[in-house]
Amino acid sequence: MPGLIRMMRTVLCILLLLSGNLLRGQLPEAPRLILFVVVDELSEDQLLLIQPKLSNKGIIRLSRDGMRFMGAYSSDLSAYPGTRITSLYTGCTPSCHGVVGERWLDRKTGRFVNANEGPANYQTAALNSMARGLGDYLKNFYGPGSLSAVVGVDQPWMLHATGYNCDYLLYWDNIFKHIRDYANSANESLWLDQLNDKRKGLQALSPATANQLAFDATVALLESTDFGRDNIPDLLSVGFNTGSLEDEYELLTPLKESTIMQIDALMAGLLDVLDENIGKNNYLAIFTSARTPAAATGTHGRKGQNTGTVDLGKTLALLNFYYMARYGQGKWALEINDNNLYLDRQLIESKGMDVTTMQEEAAVFLMEVTGVDRALPLNDLLFKLEEGSLWDKNLFPSRTGDVLIRLQPGWHGKLSTNGSRTFGNSGNSPLPLIVSGWHSDKGAWIEPFEHRHLVPLLLKQLGIVHPNILEAPEAVIFKKK
Repeated sequence: MPGLIRMMRTVLCILLLLSGNLLRGQLPEAPRLILFVVVDELSEDQLLLIQPKLSNKGIIRLSRDGMRFMGAYSSDLSAYPGTRITSLYTGCTPSCHGVVGERWLDRKTGRFVNANEGPANYQTAALNSMARGLGDYLKNFYGPGSLSAVVGVDQPWMLHATGYNCDYLLYWDNIFKHIRDYANSANESLWLDQLNDKRKGLQALSPATANQLAFDATVALLESTDFGRDNIPDLLSVGFNTGSLEDEYELLTPLKESTIMQIDALMAGLLDVLDENIGKNNYLAIFTSARTPAAATGTHGRKGQNTGTVDLGKTLALLNFYYMARYGQGKWALEINDNNLYLDRQLIESKGMDVTTMQEEAAVFLMEVTGVDRALPLNDLLFKLEEGSLWDKNLFPSRTGDVLIRLQPGWHGKLSTNGSRTFGNSGNSPLPLIVSGWHSDKGAWIEPFEHRHLVPLLLKQLGIVHPNILEAPEAVIFKKK
């Protein structure tokens, strides 16, 4: 009898192993590598303007061999590039993932929180998001064999592409002046040492130098590791930077044109490396931007357009003087971050005053500031929202400010310490978006397409269900099987 039981257990184990192999065999076909190239300060208009000067081997090749979204846009109100990247990778709006800007007040803890704390604490960026990113979905579905890498070099918002468990994070170490793998800081690789030996002596990173370093680090990773070498999809995110702001009279300055041309040449080189190491039909490439360019600080308008800079720091100080004149001493208004004004609710309540009334008074005050288009009290927005509206997509009640500020077109705030800047065309901002390579259809998608829908549609192609897939349009991105 015991022998029979042992035999039955053996048969059962064999059946389980066989069923597991069958299940794995039934997995949908997937690319070996999913590549995201995210370029800072690049618009679709600039790309169209410079297109005749580009080679046929870089960005034009991506467009020719894939789907180009002519009506792609981001609905994020925040000007912080990390918000747009989080929306792209999670497939969610800020009302879901919660990254409402570069910095916010967490009402539950009463503390201000930075969206990311730098590469040494890169996990903060993922933990601050309430939604999973693409890399997290891939690891959950395929297991730890699905690798994730981010090459950010000097762009802090690329940390929002890491997900909860990043395998490689290649970023510039400002102390030791070299590229460091922050995801494997205890075990630096020989290939990374060799890369840094070739770049000794660098003290500062210009945009062109940073782009070249990002390219070199990406190539070294692809040629020296197992990235993209098996049938389990890996995720690689690379950040480039056009480096210059939009001029008040020129959409494409000579400096920006030169940098975009460099990025195009680097893209051509990167595609050649992918063709050689992974195979032309084995990778999917997505090309997009981290934020829409705005006019250079201090400009006064494009031929009749009224533009300028709103000093939100001074505006905050004036608002506090206004409140003190009416209600006595105290720091009534704490901070303005991105498009959010935060009031000191504890102080307001301790004085026996109504928060809603104070929000409304702040909104009226802000509407008198030159360059401010709208100032909307949070309480009004929360209970009068139209489902699916721009504000509905951007409100996260425990993090959003007491008053939301929107600047007039052509106006912008001053640069923050991390380089983000509020500007008048935040929300429903057009952006370049190209999907090319593995199973992608060829052509141009003319209809409006919110960029966050890309990841749910990609996961659907891989047989993975995303909670927001029902919101995604029926865009033809991939060829029908």
